[in-house]
Amino acid sequence: MRAHNGIFVLFFVWICLLGAPSVAAAQDDRYVLSTVTYDLSASPLEVIHRLTTQSGTLGAAEATNGLSFGICLSAPSSVLQLELGTTASTINDGFPAGFWGFQLYPEGYTVGMVYDLLGNHVLAPDSIADVAWARIDAGAPGALPSNAYPQYCDTVGTPLVELCVVAVGGGCRVPVIASGITQLPPPTTGFTRGDCYGDGVRNFIDIVSVLLAAFPPPGAQPVLGCADACDVNDDGSLNVVDAVALLNFLFGVPPVPVPGPQDCGTDSTVDTLDCLVAINCP
Repeated sequence: MRAHNGIFVLFFVWICLLGAPSVAAAQDDRYVLSTVTYDLSASPLEVIHRLTTQSGTLGAAEATNGLSFGICLSAPSSVLQLELGTTASTINDGFPAGFWGFQLYPEGYTVGMVYDLLGNHVLAPDSIADVAWARIDAGAPGALPSNAYPQYCDTVGTPLVELCVVAVGGGCRVPVIASGITQLPPPTTGFTRGDCYGDGVRNFIDIVSVLLAAFPPPGAQPVLGCADACDVNDDGSLNVVDAVALLNFLFGVPPVPVPGPQDCGTDSTVDTLDCLVAINCP
């Protein structure tokens, strides 16, 4: 599976222009990459890749405009889904990062993105940004064992992808890597049914988003932060029926299941869909 095929070429050309880090580059503790989850016992395991910028030994953190990293996985674990995180999917005034790309490999996956090539929308210092999330299968019944947790690395990719945070002032900063996976309390925010695009309103863009989620182009990975929001008829699957249900709603035909388009809530239906990165929910 691939998303924005070829974007990595542009991304790394841009990185080279700014100055990529050398092999011996020291870690900069103003930038920390970590992995968090809401349930370590879940199978498959859902993880969020998070960037934290903070003051460090070199002083205050700089604003950043992109990053890249690799994730190494132990066999037989495999990636079922890989998408933009909450921050990266809304950083441009509610729109996704300007350029981004994922690549899957037998040994793991790579993530790279530029928030905005024009520099109008960047990540401010002292921020916490959820840049990507993944659903990982252990390859066997039960939770993913701790020795198979995803690990940040620079040994995945063709070419190999650097651990790099792009500073607005120019150049890459090698982030500190937080060890292990941190389990967080489940998010208290929910979603609004039908807001598949995640911009806080229901319109024809959401219908297109539903169709792209149900029928992604070959080799593409849809930007889908909240699958429950796209499941308009709440039947536990994403298909053309959801697009029809949303179209009916826009024209005033029967209401959609709770939480409705005017409400913010959670999905009480037991299914395989979830809303790990709910956005724009009042």
